Amino acid sequence: MRRHNHFFFILLLLFCSCGGAPTTIENTPKKKKEKSDVTEDFKDGLLVGTEIIKGAKTPYDEAYGRRGDTIFISSYKGKIEMGDTLLKQRVFLFDIHSEFMLDKMYIIPLSDKTWFVSWQETDHEGVKSYAAVYKTGEPKPEWKLFFDVPNPGIPVLDGKDVYVTYLGIAAKVSVADGKYRWLHDSLFNTAREPFKKFEKPRVFNDRVEFVDYPNPGHRERRDTLRVNPVTGEIIR
Repeated sequence: MRRHNHFFFILLLLFCSCGGAPTTIENTPKKKKEKSDVTEDFKDGLLVGTEIIKGAKTPYDEAYGRRGDTIFISSYKGKIEMGDTLLKQRVFLFDIHSEFMLDKMYIIPLSDKTWFVSWQETDHEGVKSYAAVYKTGEPKPEWKLFFDVPNPGIPVLDGKDVYVTYLGIAAKVSVADGKYRWLHDSLFNTAREPFKKFEKPRVFNDRVEFVDYPNPGHRERRDTLRVNPVTGEIIR
């Protein structure tokens, strides 16, 4: 009998030592935050441009972009329409009248009938980029900016202003009249090729960051331009 009790006691000790304390909120080990989990909050109320992507079969295919339940459709010359997800009903929005071909476009709704667009097109002189505001059904834009470079990046709307990027260019533009709040150009050079193409602008309360894409096999290092959002002053 004593031998049996002794054996039971040893089993009980082994169970307690192996099982440990019960799992509770207080004694559950906390997961260490990975570096990738630590992020800074972006500014509230930002709207990001929707890319209108061309088909892969021919350069003359229609291009499409989706924003929620809305599909944007563009002809190869830039006639922009809006439809539902089934594309059964289309509403004409505006036409940029590209001379030869629309290469790529981003669109941001400013209201039910007002649209900001940034795009690249090819004409008889080569590749150019533009930014403009159109109203539904109107033949001409409210305003239009010309950039003699390619590579429009994803625009970001911050209230009444929009951040835009192109090859070697980062700017803040008023959507009301198309005037620059500030502009940084000539950022690209052929020696190092910095700021050839930008990621989506990172908008914080105290700064805006413009980060370029790397060029694999040629330039792995990524450059970042940090700017005061109000004054446009470069933050070193």
